[in-house]
Amino acid sequence: MWLKRIIASFFGIRKSSDLENDMKDISLGKFIFLFLIINCSFIFFVLLIINLIT
Repeated sequence: MWLKRIIASFFGIRKSSDLENDMKDISLGKFIFLFLIINCSFIFFVLLIINLIT
């Protein structure tokens, strides 16, 4: 649930104060998980675009 709230905050759907509250409650494990999810999704979109172009 916290992942959906953080992603929604990045897209501007929620208030910045809500994002601050979510970031205060984040642990190291959640931070690593969030980092991996963002990186994997970025790599996926780059590979998808490259495959669509070629």
